[in-house]
Amino acid sequence: MNDFEKLLRGVMDRTDTFLDASYTGRACYARLSNDLRIKAEFIYTSVKDHYNALKLTAISSRNGILDTLVLPFSDYCAPNPRLSSGDTYPHIWTDRYRTDWYCAPKPGELDLLAANVDDFVYQYDHEPSMKEDFSQELG
Repeated sequence: MNDFEKLLRGVMDRTDTFLDASYTGRACYARLSNDLRIKAEFIYTSVKDHYNALKLTAISSRNGILDTLVLPFSDYCAPNPRLSSGDTYPHIWTDRYRTDWYCAPKPGELDLLAANVDDFVYQYDHEPSMKEDFSQELG
């Protein structure tokens, strides 16, 4: 298990929707149906190797990428008042082949982030498949 998987599990294990997720490299996948998957991965938006957001992507095997949402940690975590400059919000950083939290978020903050992951997944989790739509039309 690599460092990114450990850190992703720290968030995804708090969700209701990623309980049976599979991890590959730096990404995590949840299967919602035969056609639909949700991918979660940490990304950086400004400083290289300072991962300050979680990116969620809804992927259809038929239609490709359906939707993408970026959840910046600064929306869910308080800044660290002891840090006076630069990166005062929690982020994940890689230094000398080691990846870990810098100014780690509090458990309640990770719970809030996980709840928003669930909110995104719920948008797709209860969508009827195309086959179900077609059979309903035939009546």
